[in-house]
Amino acid sequence: MFQHKGLRGLPSSWIAHGQHRPIPGEAVKSVLHCDALQSIVAKTGLDTGQVAAALSQMLPSVVDKLTPNGEVPEAGALSRMMKGLAAGQAS
Repeated sequence: MFQHKGLRGLPSSWIAHGQHRPIPGEAVKSVLHCDALQSIVAKTGLDTGQVAAALSQMLPSVVDKLTPNGEVPEAGALSRMMKGLAAGQAS
């Protein structure tokens, strides 16, 4: 999706070691599925712009933390990490 929206190198900058390129809030709106964004809006009570701005700040860091060795982990490992993140938020 990032490539299709003209943001090809953006996610790879978050995975690689070094400087992480920022993503503008408007770009978040264009790459996230509308239903996913609306689900977050409904759960948080924030408006779409606020959610997009928050995600634009968090996405580079979250992707960086999920790829600590500079590589995308296998699907099973990624799923376990996501569950661990969700469990950590619930605490």
